[in-house]
Amino acid sequence: MPPHTVHSVGAAVGATADAPVVAPAAAPAAAASAVGNGGVGDAVGGASGATGGVAAPADADAGTSVMSVGMDRDVRPWLDLIDKLRALGIEQDLPIPQLSVMGDQSSGKSSVLEFLSGVPFPRGTGLVTRCATQLTMKRVQGKSFCGKVEVLWGEPHQPAASGPIYSKVEVAAKIEQLTAVLIGDGEFSEATIVVKLEAADLPDLTIIDLPGLVRTTTAGQSKSIIAQVDGLVQRYLESERTIVLCVVPANVDIATSDILERAHKVDPMGDRTVGVLTKLDLVGRGSEDEVVQVLENVRKPLQLGYVGIKCRSQAGLKDNQSLEDARTDETTFFATHPVFKRLPADLVGVETLTTKLTRVLVSRIREAVPAMADDISAQLKETDGALKGLGGSPPATRGEQQKVYVERVGVFLGVLRAAVRGQYDDPAYFSDASYRLCTAARKSFDICSGRITKDLRPAFEHDDYLATIKLLVEKSRGRELPCFPSMPVFNSLVKTTVGEWAEPAADCREAVVDELRLVVNRLAERTFGKYPNLTAFVVGLAAELVDEVGATCAATLEQLLSFEDAPLTTNPAFMAAVNKRRKSLFGRLTAALKAKEIDDESSESHMGSKEDDERSESHKDAVDVGSLSSPQELLTALEAYWQVASLRFSDNVAMAVQSMLEVGYARIDTELYTRLADADMATLFAEDGGLRGRRMGLEAKRTRLRQARAAMRNLNGM
Repeated sequence: MPPHTVHSVGAAVGATADAPVVAPAAAPAAAASAVGNGGVGDAVGGASGATGGVAAPADADAGTSVMSVGMDRDVRPWLDLIDKLRALGIEQDLPIPQLSVMGDQSSGKSSVLEFLSGVPFPRGTGLVTRCATQLTMKRVQGKSFCGKVEVLWGEPHQPAASGPIYSKVEVAAKIEQLTAVLIGDGEFSEATIVVKLEAADLPDLTIIDLPGLVRTTTAGQSKSIIAQVDGLVQRYLESERTIVLCVVPANVDIATSDILERAHKVDPMGDRTVGVLTKLDLVGRGSEDEVVQVLENVRKPLQLGYVGIKCRSQAGLKDNQSLEDARTDETTFFATHPVFKRLPADLVGVETLTTKLTRVLVSRIREAVPAMADDISAQLKETDGALKGLGGSPPATRGEQQKVYVERVGVFLGVLRAAVRGQYDDPAYFSDASYRLCTAARKSFDICSGRITKDLRPAFEHDDYLATIKLLVEKSRGRELPCFPSMPVFNSLVKTTVGEWAEPAADCREAVVDELRLVVNRLAERTFGKYPNLTAFVVGLAAELVDEVGATCAATLEQLLSFEDAPLTTNPAFMAAVNKRRKSLFGRLTAALKAKEIDDESSESHMGSKEDDERSESHKDAVDVGSLSSPQELLTALEAYWQVASLRFSDNVAMAVQSMLEVGYARIDTELYTRLADADMATLFAEDGGLRGRRMGLEAKRTRLRQARAAMRNLNGM
């Protein structure tokens, strides 16, 4: 092998463990440094101490078989940590370091797993693996083979087919049984079958086996299976801490390998991709050099390189060749093959692959743990904040429910009272102008008053209005003396004017009632929102009471308006306005009389002129008390009375509507506490389904994160 090529493999593999890590307290310092200092390349090569290039094969006399490297104290704590994190479901929250086996159908994935574990796996034609399978192997000194098969599927119970196993031959049957349960009538499942094995002759390793990539469907298969398998494989590929174990048959052109191409897209530098070449015994003569170039990392290079293995052949499978015999055959094959025997020992063989995968995985775990710990702490803080934002859990007992009811209702009523009375001291609510009910009511009062006192003011100063009064006086003339105003005409004109006030008064009431409803609804949602039934109860009760007090207020306004139909006032402002107008008229009259006297004197010396006659008529109009005093007096009284009555009615409307708010608040206060005794508390405090689901999800996440943090602290001796 060319020197520069050899060096690239060793350097690349060794570089994976250069990052600083935290060693487990249980691991001896020397063992902990085997990966961190010597690098993965040294570990794979048996820590030979070679510098530069691929490490030399381990000394056989040292007894360094794959099962007795003595690395259990070094690697087991790290693998146990990840297995525990995976069992907690921490993958929902952050990516974890893991090995995932991927490849096309019939690429030899099952054979790789069998060789790594020494356990037969399901075989067949087409798509055999129909869900992810987690294979966790644990080396336990002096222990006979045993294990357990179960599923991760989000259900509270395990299928009947799950359970313990006591022999290697049971594994395949258990996997097939659980696969049938998981896929049901379908063809694929997102659940994971977990196979946990312990024995003295097992490696310390956990691998995720994924279904083989489907290129074309067979008879009876749905085309959707292609997309389903692709989606699952892609999720694992994109997980930034997944080490991708690409299984590629050596008897096909590596350039056509779909899984290598997909791995390259997510891992262009190849620093988390390991290539495994299978079926080396099927490589045709003349093609061996191309395979050697791949294994030597010259062609399609990867930072972590490639390992070639020879699994059981079809003849061996047909003859039920044992896995132990198959391993012996593999050793013989690489020792005697005319081309492959020249390859370094750290590029071929299942023992090399096992050691390489273990060291790479442990190295990546060590590198990832500090960042994972930081991520877990950050997510815990975020989750705690989210749960705090949801508030406490719903009260469970009736006593607790009544206590919370009284507390929440107290808050609701306190804010509502302040809103009604305009006491906006609490910025938590009243920084939002939509809660300022009294302000909204005052705005409605001002609008109502403006319409009554300005928009609906009669045109007293217009001649047409005086003419109307004159006409009404003429039509209603009775036995009263000419100098006395007509009271029936006055009452009629007042009633006509007052009748126009009904609409602005009703509009004012309706506007304030609507605003009261909005504030109640908004406040109830904010105060009781996490309990939709309690919110609906408060809103419904308040709506009923608001309707009642609103109807009472409407009747009050009608009564106030009816009072205005019969003119009456003791307000001194009325007579002050009358006298002011009379004084103005008297001044005009006095001026007119003086002018008439002057004209009369002038007339004596200028008898019969046309201009004198016109001035005489003008003065007559100004001083003809007998014909003008009654309409003028009515106009004076009407304008003065309107000024008093319109302001009075506007104030009465405002007071009636404000009283409605106070009474409405008082009724809501009373009824919310009165109905406490008969309320179905369990129903009222049933949490919103979506909110309950979110709370449960956050609580489950917090539990996972806390347990994960505890597991990591235990590993690091913190």
